[in-house]
Amino acid sequence: MKLGLISAILGDLSFEEMIDFLAECGLECVEVACWPKGKAERRYAGVSHIDVDTLDDEKCAHILDYCQKKGVEISSLAYYPNTMDPDVEKRTAYIEHLHKLIDASANEIKLMANDMELGIETIIDGTIEERGIIALDAKIFSEIVRKLPDNDVTIETDASFKTVISCEKAKFNIIGKSGDDFSYIPYVERNESIVLSQFTLKEVIRQTIFSIADNDNNKLMTGELFEIEENKLRVVSLDGHRISIRYIEMKNHYDSKKVVVPGKTLQEISKIIPGSADEDVVIYITNNHIVFEFENTTVVSRLIEGEYFKIDQMLSSDYDTKVRINKRELLDC
Repeated sequence: MKLGLISAILGDLSFEEMIDFLAECGLECVEVACWPKGKAERRYAGVSHIDVDTLDDEKCAHILDYCQKKGVEISSLAYYPNTMDPDVEKRTAYIEHLHKLIDASANEIKLMANDMELGIETIIDGTIEERGIIALDAKIFSEIVRKLPDNDVTIETDASFKTVISCEKAKFNIIGKSGDDFSYIPYVERNESIVLSQFTLKEVIRQTIFSIADNDNNKLMTGELFEIEENKLRVVSLDGHRISIRYIEMKNHYDSKKVVVPGKTLQEISKIIPGSADEDVVIYITNNHIVFEFENTTVVSRLIEGEYFKIDQMLSSDYDTKVRINKRELLDC
């Protein structure tokens, strides 16, 4: 265990002076205050020993080098706003600054797409020669990637957002936009988690997605019902002509939940999830969103509002004829 403190109590010192003080006191780590520059409304808030708004590679290198020389480790970046503030403008500013802190603390390549209904974020391996952020047209970027050879890809941008994507002899030039204008994926509280295997989720989607409606005449029909009762998950889809129902028995018991997940979200998950039987998907459900986390990917989707159809009333157990046949033989017919 290492002993340290939060640098907000040393607000009158510069970053270097703060690190010097900690080293002299024999402290080994520090939580660095990173509030936005400006007037603070409460004690210690407003202290900024690292200004993430002006942070670049040169400053990052200086910060890390100085800490290493003094034997002090940065344990985290500190900023504690009220992200539930009733003032929408304040709340938005708080969350935007939090995103900047997340970017500043990460030494990783992150790809993110968001259309305000569905957001996908994934972290990939690679070498960062120079930190940066850029927004690219998703359709153009995906078409370029599909055409590239199976080898290392280099992405370079300049101050005017001109982007060069190269791989072996292939080279593409496109114009991007400032990454600061990109709409980040919304933060969703993660309370109770629901765990399924990747294989199970992928199979459930495959076995039900075909019977959702293609048009938006009835929004509920474009999604699938996810209903949880104790350790049972029931997934239902219908389009007015067909009903698909899949039952899954889970390892753990959960609180009762009933939400409608957009079919578009499930189709995208089915495309990108590996489907391993040995790896899990962690699902979080709130009143308005559902989150799927697997490996290095996070999918955040809005839920479809409204009361789903009363499926049990549509199904009758009073059959004149009931037939049991071999599934494989039926598929081979």
